[in-house]
Amino acid sequence: MNAYPPASAPPTPARLRRRSRWRRTLVWVALIGLAAAGLVMVLALSVAPSAETPLSIRNSGELGTRALAQVLRSHGVEVSEVDRTSAAIAHAREGTTLAILTSTWLTDEQAELLADVDADVVVIGQTGDLLDRLSHGALTDWYGDRPDGTLEADCDDPDAQAAGRVSWNAGVSASAQPGIDVCFVDSWANSYYFDEPDSAWRQIGGYASMEADGRRITVLPDVAMLLNSTIAEDGNAALALRTLGRHKVLTWYVAQLETGDLIGSPSLFSFLPRWVPIVGGMALVAAAGAALWRGRRLGAPVPEPLPVEVPASQLTRGHGRLYRRTRATGHAAAALRAGTLTRLAAATGLLGTSPPDAIVHTVAHHTRREPAEVRELLYGPAPTSEGELTRLAQQLEQLEQEASP
Repeated sequence: MNAYPPASAPPTPARLRRRSRWRRTLVWVALIGLAAAGLVMVLALSVAPSAETPLSIRNSGELGTRALAQVLRSHGVEVSEVDRTSAAIAHAREGTTLAILTSTWLTDEQAELLADVDADVVVIGQTGDLLDRLSHGALTDWYGDRPDGTLEADCDDPDAQAAGRVSWNAGVSASAQPGIDVCFVDSWANSYYFDEPDSAWRQIGGYASMEADGRRITVLPDVAMLLNSTIAEDGNAALALRTLGRHKVLTWYVAQLETGDLIGSPSLFSFLPRWVPIVGGMALVAAAGAALWRGRRLGAPVPEPLPVEVPASQLTRGHGRLYRRTRATGHAAAALRAGTLTRLAAATGLLGTSPPDAIVHTVAHHTRREPAEVRELLYGPAPTSEGELTRLAQQLEQLEQEASP
């Protein structure tokens, strides 16, 4: 007697070879697709400029400053962008230029640290408290209205003189003390806002420079002068190139709202390109996929003909020995109950797919037992010891005898 159902015909060697070739082709197609997607992402992050961050030298849109950075590089200036205070301080060495943009985001602690750097500082845009700290109160932002139109440099600063004429929409106000050059002065704004002759603030202009603590402090209050869309207008390009290109190294710091411990000692990760964490994550995912692909695994089950025919009684005894050796009383009880249900269904005229309630009530009717007792025997909890398993086997055998006609 054959203890197993007849096995289906095994696949031919040619069919197995076709399956193997198809799987290998799919794997290579998937790997090539992942490699192409990774290459595109790396190129997009490392080469293509970002079109999202305003004032970024990677931004080639209307609100970016990539055109200015490109021209500075063509003149031999090394331009690098940072967005953390710690990185800006680390780069701002003596003999270099630090350009600080959108500094109104800075906290008092960050502004105090930036005010102590050794590099020449160019403050661009509205500055908050940073300009007051850098100039020791000599310069401050000016908020007001002025008529449209360009203005002459009209000062002694050579950078402003080279620019000639510019227009501005945000200004800087300087105190009445020597050593401060205020250029592109708006006479209308000065007469309107500073009408008293002894006013401590006497100049409102679109550009200012001074020497403080052995370094040069320059203010470009109107960021519109530097944008890709306006850098070529009037004298904007000349003023920006001369102001920002005084040294061979320029650090472009676009201040952002920072959280956490970001103003202490700079870490190695502050100097890494932004695409490094993304590429590292992709590499980890690829490594995990390769490990899963190449790791040892069981293949799909392949039906095989039995080498010999095993009697059912011998197979049953073998299963019993295995269950006993592993103390798998639950598996043994499940096998006993499954066999009993099959024989009870045949003895009572039920189908093998009948629901448990129907089986319980039919068997209870034939054996004149309580349905709860029958349900406990056929569907109750698994025994936990060999003694309980033996009692269950005896009770199931007796139940079969009572149900037999």
